[in-house]
Amino acid sequence: HQVSVFDALSEKADKSGNATLSIERYKDELRFYAEALAQGHEWCPASGKEQRRAALARVFTSIDNFTKQYYGDVKSLGNGGHQSDWGGYYAALGEALYIVEDLIADEDVHGTERFRAFLREPFDTGTRDGENSLPSTGWDGGRLTRFGAWERVLKANFDFARSRLSYIYNQVLYTYEGAWKAHEGLRVIGSEFYEGKERSHAIAREALGARPFLGEEILTGPEGEKLNLYHSLFFHDRTAVYTDDCLRVVMRGLARSKPGPDQGVARRLPYGRHYTGITAAGQTRENHYVGNYGEAGNYLPCWFFRTLGHDGDEELNDDILRLALRNLHARARTRYQGTDPDGHRIMYMEQVVDGRNTAYPGKVAYATATDQGPYAFSFAALAHHMSRRPERFRGKEWEPYRRYAREAVGFLQQQLADNQFFPYFDSHMLPKHVVDLRLPETWAYVAKTPAGTVLPHTDLDRYTDAELRRLGVDRRKQPTRFAWADIDNLYVAVRDGDTHLFASLVERNNGLMGNGRLHAQYGTHDQLVQLPTRSVFTSREYTLRAPSTENSILFDRFSDPGDRPLAMTGEPIPVAFQPGVGRPRRDNNRYDTPYAGYPELLTARYGPYFFAVNTTRRAHGNERPLTAVLPEGTGDGPLLDLVSRRRVRPRGGRVVLAPGTALVLALGTARVGAEPPAPVDLVLATPGSGAVGLSWRAAAGAASYTVSRSVRRGGRYAVVEEGVTGTSYTDESVRDGGRFFYRVTPVGTSGKGRASAPAEARAHPATGNGWRGRPVGAARGTARTRGTAVSVRGASGAGFGGGDDSVLHDRDRPDAFVLASTLVRGSVAVSARLGSPRAALAGVTLRASAHAVSRYVHLGTDGAGGLVLRTRSMDSRPDVGKGTVGHDAGNGITRSPLARTEEFAGFPAADYPYVRLVRAADSHRVTALVSRDGELWERVTADTVPMPEVVHAGVAATADTDFTRVTVETLPEDAALPTVARDGDGVRVHWNKPRHAVSFTLYGRRGDGGWRRLTGDAYRLDHRHDAALGSTRYRVVARHADGSTTSSPAPSSPAPSSPAPSSAGGTE
Repeated sequence: HQVSVFDALSEKADKSGNATLSIERYKDELRFYAEALAQGHEWCPASGKEQRRAALARVFTSIDNFTKQYYGDVKSLGNGGHQSDWGGYYAALGEALYIVEDLIADEDVHGTERFRAFLREPFDTGTRDGENSLPSTGWDGGRLTRFGAWERVLKANFDFARSRLSYIYNQVLYTYEGAWKAHEGLRVIGSEFYEGKERSHAIAREALGARPFLGEEILTGPEGEKLNLYHSLFFHDRTAVYTDDCLRVVMRGLARSKPGPDQGVARRLPYGRHYTGITAAGQTRENHYVGNYGEAGNYLPCWFFRTLGHDGDEELNDDILRLALRNLHARARTRYQGTDPDGHRIMYMEQVVDGRNTAYPGKVAYATATDQGPYAFSFAALAHHMSRRPERFRGKEWEPYRRYAREAVGFLQQQLADNQFFPYFDSHMLPKHVVDLRLPETWAYVAKTPAGTVLPHTDLDRYTDAELRRLGVDRRKQPTRFAWADIDNLYVAVRDGDTHLFASLVERNNGLMGNGRLHAQYGTHDQLVQLPTRSVFTSREYTLRAPSTENSILFDRFSDPGDRPLAMTGEPIPVAFQPGVGRPRRDNNRYDTPYAGYPELLTARYGPYFFAVNTTRRAHGNERPLTAVLPEGTGDGPLLDLVSRRRVRPRGGRVVLAPGTALVLALGTARVGAEPPAPVDLVLATPGSGAVGLSWRAAAGAASYTVSRSVRRGGRYAVVEEGVTGTSYTDESVRDGGRFFYRVTPVGTSGKGRASAPAEARAHPATGNGWRGRPVGAARGTARTRGTAVSVRGASGAGFGGGDDSVLHDRDRPDAFVLASTLVRGSVAVSARLGSPRAALAGVTLRASAHAVSRYVHLGTDGAGGLVLRTRSMDSRPDVGKGTVGHDAGNGITRSPLARTEEFAGFPAADYPYVRLVRAADSHRVTALVSRDGELWERVTADTVPMPEVVHAGVAATADTDFTRVTVETLPEDAALPTVARDGDGVRVHWNKPRHAVSFTLYGRRGDGGWRRLTGDAYRLDHRHDAALGSTRYRVVARHADGSTTSSPAPSSPAPSSPAPSSAGGTE
């Protein structure tokens, strides 16, 4: 097959002077042709000198013609073929030159001097300078040579690939390898843009996962000017978006490197300086364990044979060999025994706990997935290569890799024994003929001698004695009690007889959610387990659970959850912090990183097994031993650690883990004792005037909480309040202000849990009844309150900062205005009458904090006489199918920019001077209402904006403004609150969903008449009523899951009713 393909490509290249061999990803005709030609395979038809010379000329012709294509269509560098924006379309030209460089130097085939003369020849691209084209001239406008033309396309591809990187392993590999390929091509032609072997090796090692990934290289213009090259690879291939600087500078080869400390180049460092694409244990990672796409390590054997024998690349070649075999050894711990639909034994890839491509039962997989065809033979070819050079790979250094090489052969032999290769030969092997060019010799080697090893989770009872003899496996020597841990990925695999466990202890953690996923297999049963975890960690920031479906790969696929709000919306999630890493900075979901959910100590239990991992290390700046608390009733008797296979003796129900170690203890019992509640992972402190508001994450097993306070972080903590049954509290006993530290301790039926880490707050001295005016951000001015009036004077400020939360360099724009507010807890309504209908920014506000960058909802003037709702949720995930990030396109706007502005036609501020925001804390739904007179309120829109339970409520302005009738009303938590909007000739009544409500009944009342039932007892959150606005009062009865009911308080006109409002006080 490969012979006929080679001959067909020769014929294709000879058809015309404009012919090319495809360089599109996954077709790779040029690479296949060059490797078949250069690597000296006996089967290659180009065996004689003349045939090889002619074949080499075909490679050069393809490079010539692709170069002309580039000159005529510069943008083709990023969209010339499938996934060409990953690493650049023309990187393959540099790769081809690297592959054939020994042939170029061979005097019998071509020769160095002849090649140099060939490069000096005049070269006409037939193109002119244009918006998307280059003239057929040299860099200086003079005569263009082949050298100059090849140099330019390679230089442009080098710059493009190194400035356009992603973060997850397969995409880092696909993108940054393009820089290596183009860079090596520059070396082969003798370009001054080549930066040396050390630089080239650093790029290759980083792309392959052997060296820490430092992110994109920062480029400047030809004169050092700053470039805007922002992009997101999650919009790639033909949906890729390029900035003007990318098109006009980078893609034309005009960019330069910004000087920096890493190989002389500045880097973006999205994950700091310690994150490698392949973990210390050998798995690839996309934050955490990922099968399927995570097995892009299949390309490592190809890289090994491609770099083999190249002068100066010997150490790199050895590193690639080690990396490939270590990756193979690690992935063997992600395979488990299964049965196909016909009842035959089979091995599966673990995808139940896959962080990206969750599936059950998973792909059929041995050394590689069966749909990856020849890659299993590529790994076995590494073993064959080593076996023919025993002196080269002898010694202690290579001992584990010799064992891994035997595994590569053994796993393939197991796949053959299970008949899981030849059934897929035509469908998966032949289409990937470009991958493995040494199949005949590898087949002869694999078929010759049994390796004596199979995948570690294989059930040998599924094999006959004769089959095991052919595999060289002794069933009596097969280990059946062990555990293996990848500490970087927090992945654990356990075998204990017939019990097999596969666990990702931080499954899809965007922040530290305390959640793992486990796949248990025992006997004939599989169990899929959501696993609670407990952690010790450091945190400096938090995030909030989104109001819409949480999915992998950063995408939120649904802009609105509809009438079923997600129960976990707004849950505060701590973000773990490692001092040696710093704060990761990446685009799209800012907390979907390998470190956001990565604690210092993690423990979990599944039945009779206890997991504990100490992740600390010197590079992270937190290296130290840590103590894990064992389950209640464990005792102090010795326990078998399945990782080290040694006995561990607890002391006082605790075990100490050294840095960078993991334990899986066989407890000997699945009995669960009375456990104290889980710790409170996160406490948020919101300072106010003479008060501090606290919001925290609920702790599993807690019936109530105790709040304590100290004036020093490590000082003595005095109890402020006990028996708090919710997850928020306002401390109003700090009237004099000052710096305070708070801890929250969970209390359950079995005692107290571990207290939270201290939360710091600086309370301001109390003034009046808790209102305070102050400038936010860079604003100036004061706010004076008197009764229900607020006067803003001397104000100046830019208003809301805007920006796009999904764009890394456009996040966190600060706000600037004068704010007068008070602390509120839970559900609330804030109302005011606007003083000036044409003010640039004046309105009512709910705000998570008084910092310049904060979540908020604001309803007020737009500066042109209208009213607008402004929101910011700091949710940085783009939506699939909702257009391109930052643009209004497709079926609607993308979820970002999150600093959104919604205008209301037909509601001029002069006619509707009264504005109101109603927040339902359970669902984090905020409704905007307007009124002509402050009595009859009309709903104009609503949005879901998660914020902590304690927020600031008040008014804000950027210019001198007088607000009157300013009120803040506390609303009941468990009631459905009706609001009314116009709907044609009638109205539509809306209401919120209390957390435990399961159905609703709507009642209406006209004048002094009786209440009339308008809907049946059903689940819905709105109802159209044929009635004029203001003619009917509404009441909603909510029925809860426990059978109880609650009713809207004091039914009124379309505004929700509430207890007596608090005024703005009388303070400044």
